[in-house]
Amino acid sequence: MAKKSEKITFEAAFSRLESVVASMENDHTTLEESIALYKEGVALSAQCAAVLENLEAEILQVQKDGSITPFVPQIFPEYEEGGAE
Repeated sequence: MAKKSEKITFEAAFSRLESVVASMENDHTTLEESIALYKEGVALSAQCAAVLENLEAEILQVQKDGSITPFVPQIFPEYEEGGAE
């Protein structure tokens, strides 16, 4: 799992979330492992949802007035124009 200070792409977070779900569906996980996976999954889900919400807001901003206005996400400032990897 990536540390909170590490930047992780939406695609990487979503892929890891899929792995977490698959692991939780495995009957060979202990209760402790399942709880740790659940916590990780909740965090990854929240991160993915936040990215999607910011992108939706950006799309709505473009559609509203017909022009493209620079958009700075509220949750992930590292995605500012020119700041994304």
